[in-house]
Amino acid sequence: MQGITLTTSVDTIQGGSGNDTITALQATTATFTIGDNIIGGAGTDTLNILNTTATASAVVSIDGVENINVRMLQADTQAFDATDWSGVAVLSNASSIADSTLSVSGLTIATTINVNDESNV
Repeated sequence: MQGITLTTSVDTIQGGSGNDTITALQATTATFTIGDNIIGGAGTDTLNILNTTATASAVVSIDGVENINVRMLQADTQAFDATDWSGVAVLSNASSIADSTLSVSGLTIATTINVNDESNV
């Protein structure tokens, strides 16, 4: 199991043989950035995205990361383009504040969507 934190540069992340947890920030100084390439590897991998300000959706390639959790800390709408995401089994709007909305386009029909607490999808 690895704990991986994205950087403000373009990242290429390769998960290990266990259950990996990848952490990203979408903010004024973002680590979930255009050109990032995240490959989960073996195991059940999780990407946690903390969103602190509405920003343009970064075009990020995600493969083999089974769980993606987005937590929004502002009452706004955050859009993600998931056309270059594969292997995502569960997408959760996790413990976001009231009146925040997560908008995701391009997900496969096999992805389960969870809404936790005050947020909207």
